Amino acid sequence: VSAGEIIGVMASHDLSAGESYTVTAAVAPATPDGLDRAGEDYPESILASYLQLPADFPDSVRRLSDNITANASTPYQKVLKINEYLSKIPYKTDITAPPPGSDGVEYFLFELESGFCVHFASAMAVMLRAEGVPARLAIGYLPGDPGEKAGEYILRDKYYHAWPQVYFPEYGWVDIE
Repeated sequence: VSAGEIIGVMASHDLSAGESYTVTAAVAPATPDGLDRAGEDYPESILASYLQLPADFPDSVRRLSDNITANASTPYQKVLKINEYLSKIPYKTDITAPPPGSDGVEYFLFELESGFCVHFASAMAVMLRAEGVPARLAIGYLPGDPGEKAGEYILRDKYYHAWPQVYFPEYGWVDIE
């Protein structure tokens, strides 16, 4: 186990056919009160990887993040403040690409002022990083259309989704939607 994520489970020896073993795991339920009390005792490996921002990170995005979270005293409160701000931006799938050389999040926040899941998730992740809260972008698919065989699904573009994940001590990565 490393930094709140299961990397793998290794047996102490090669298992023989029919030999059994036991794995014990626990999942800490993430409640709003628990996340608010989680604190900022982040593992160094999380800080090293999930607070990174480009050297040319736009000052406008940093200032906006600072303003939005000015009265937030915990990382969870920062998540809530940024989420509340972003929830007021219209969701729209028909958008124009940012001009060459521009920052995608800055363009989304200050020019487009609308977007879809990748825009919202990217904005939240970098805004939280700017505030010292470890965050990352997750990308995946919803289940999709049932296929011809049981358990088979057909994934189409419309099932693509992106969302931010935030690291909380003692909870690990928490999906934010």
